[in-house]
Amino acid sequence: MSDDINDLVEKIVKYNDSYAMIQLEEKAKPLLKRFSIRFSNYHQKFEYDDFYSIAKIALYKACLKYETKQNNSFLNFAKLFILRDLWKEVSYWNFEKRNIFTHHEENLEEFKESLYQQNDTEEKIILKEYQEQIKEIIAENFNSRNQMILKLYLFKQLTITEISVFLNIKYKSVYSVVMRGQKLIIKFMRKQFL
Repeated sequence: MSDDINDLVEKIVKYNDSYAMIQLEEKAKPLLKRFSIRFSNYHQKFEYDDFYSIAKIALYKACLKYETKQNNSFLNFAKLFILRDLWKEVSYWNFEKRNIFTHHEENLEEFKESLYQQNDTEEKIILKEYQEQIKEIIAENFNSRNQMILKLYLFKQLTITEISVFLNIKYKSVYSVVMRGQKLIIKFMRKQFL
């Protein structure tokens, strides 16, 4: 099979053979689908078709860079291109399109701001108390890994991507912990103050 794929890659590069590209896409379809589904599930604004198109373009880019004399399989080589381009798209949406992953944070920020509308010293005292209460909620309701994720996100101001890389945890797992954590913290804080 790897010889078939290598032949297709060679036809694509040397002759710009569109039929060979269609055949290669068919052979790589499970890989393209798997990544497109995974990335489209990160956020409701993402669509499977968009990620599938990005993955196909990345597959073509991989063809252009692949050397058939290499010992590694083409699909493993292409996987790196596909993942890199899909992560670039996620990063673009996260940073350029108003940080769509933090749409739930506004509730927490509004709630935090409503707690201290007095003068500066009172604000600092209230903010400190507020942070301590959040730390207690985190300590009582989350395991050590999730506590670390939430503390890095809420108190060290790291992004989900930075936490994912720093702790070597999948982006989706970190995102899920942050979203669930914020909802739980808001729920507990509302019980205390309302």
